[in-house]
Formats: sequence, C-alpha cells, structure tokens
Amino acid sequence: MLPPQRALQELAAQKVDGVFPGLKVLMVGSYERSELIYVKRDYVFTFKGNPPLETIEELSGKHVGVTSGYPYVKKLTSNESINLDVANSDNQNVKKLTSGRIDAFVVEERSGLKAFVDNGSQDEIFYNPSQPLSEQDVFYAFQKNIRGKVLADKISAALLVLKKNGTFERIMAKAQ
Repeated sequence: MLPPQRALQELAAQKVDGVFPGLKVLMVGSYERSELIYVKRDYVFTFKGNPPLETIEELSGKHVGVTSGYPYVKKLTSNESINLDVANSDNQNVKKLTSGRIDAFVVEERSGLKAFVDNGSQDEIFYNPSQPLSEQDVFYAFQKNIRGKVLADKISAALLVLKKNGTFERIMAKAQ
C-alpha cells in the first residue's frame, strides 16, 4: 500500500509489478492492463438556482473545485480558461460551493453525493446524472514485460469469471 503518486513512481522505476487503480491519465510510458474494473465518471455539481454546468466548455471562466489526489481528465486540468481551485477533500469543496466561493465542483458521483449528505446540503445541489463530464476506464496496470502480461492475463481471467457468475456485480453493489 503506497500513496498513489509513489505507487506510480515505483511502477515507472520497475520496483513493483503492478498498481491499482490504473487510469490512462495517471500512467507514464507503456504498460499491460487488466480487464476493465469500472468506468470512473465525473460530474459537475452546482448550487441549485445557478445555471447548470455540464460540459468542460461551460466551465470556461468559472471557478471550479477539484479534490487533490483525484485523477481528472487532461481536457479539464490543462484548460487554462478554467480556474481550478484544489481542496484537500470533497467536504471542503462542498463547503466552498455552498458558500459561493466556487461556481462548480467536479467529482465522481458517489463520493460527491456522500460529501453533500455529510454536510447536510444534498437538497441544495444540482447535477445531471445522465450527463457525466468525463469518463475514464479503471483497471490494474502492470509492467510492460512478460511477467506483467502474465499477471494482467491472470487478473483479467479472474475478473471475467467473477463478472460471468454475478459475483463482481454483487461486490460493486456493496461498494456503493
């Protein structure tokens, strides 16, 4: 167990065989990847009564909260017309949004909704659950070598069995 950045550095330095989660935006160089675990979907949360924001283009000129350590698509993080405001937690971003310090908060649906519930402000926010801002595949990433290929194939085979017999769906349902 390592912090995400250190785990990725260890993978790049060939000190570990693999990392989880693997997302394309995090990976450097070439790598082997497993079967898909899930798709990370980020949404734009706004304060009710304000115009809804659902696309990266609509975030232009806005102050947008993001959470430190979360992997966001480069289309968002490299857009110089968006004023990204980084907080240490989802709860901090919720407080910034509800106090008017930011215009929007970009976060994965489950963790965002939980932060709003934790802050008692779930009835004060808007987001469109049918319109994710971005989607990123999440997988296990391994070294780009024979051992990495073998490990990726073994993990993928196990995941496919779990998906086929319904176990994977039950595990993911509990994670929600």
